[in-house]
Amino acid sequence: MAVEIPERVKRLAQQLFPDLEEGVSLEYTSDVDFNYNCLSWALGCNDRLFANYRGAFWKWPDIPDDTADGWAQLCEIHGFKRTTNAEFVVGYEKIAIFEDSEGSLHAARNDKTGIWKSKLGDWGPDIDHRGLEALEPAYGKVVIVLEKHRPGWETHET
Repeated sequence: MAVEIPERVKRLAQQLFPDLEEGVSLEYTSDVDFNYNCLSWALGCNDRLFANYRGAFWKWPDIPDDTADGWAQLCEIHGFKRTTNAEFVVGYEKIAIFEDSEGSLHAARNDKTGIWKSKLGDWGPDIDHRGLEALEPAYGKVVIVLEKHRPGWETHET
């Protein structure tokens, strides 16, 4: 299936992430989809928007949906543990939670090869991107990193 990204979305991504270059350090991996957000994508779900507002899905009343710590708590429910290391480790899936100066959040995850994956907000496509630093102009700093051991990923050759 070919991914069709509107030119206006590509232009916006270029403005938000000037250090990412399509075909080199950025690949679009899905069409634009409003049915999920970056947090649900980071947790491997692409059919629910994880947020605590009407029309979205949030079944964890004791966990805030608008703080980095709340997002980390949700990741912990799904088997992730906090770590200080965002570097690729064979056999581990990682989630990085970003927070900007206004408190807006973003989550990205890596795959078994170490490539980082993000869903561009509630409005955009999924992307593969090299590293985390290139997302900082739009999403702020990585404030929490979590990891989950994936035994099936241990034999992957990088």
